[in-house]
Amino acid sequence: MTSLFAFYGGYTTMAIPAALFVRKYSYKKVFYWGLGFTRLAHYYFMWQLVTRYSGSF
Repeated sequence: MTSLFAFYGGYTTMAIPAALFVRKYSYKKVFYWGLGFTRLAHYYFMWQLVTRYSGSF
């Protein structure tokens, strides 16, 4: 029950800020920014996996 609340609560709370962000910029720019942030997160995860250092956690 708690995980469902967190899942759907996240959609509910992030829908309006995301819509405002898309309205300010274009959908295409926001999509590419999201891909870029995902890529950065991937590289950060891989760096921690290879070095076995997780000082930020």
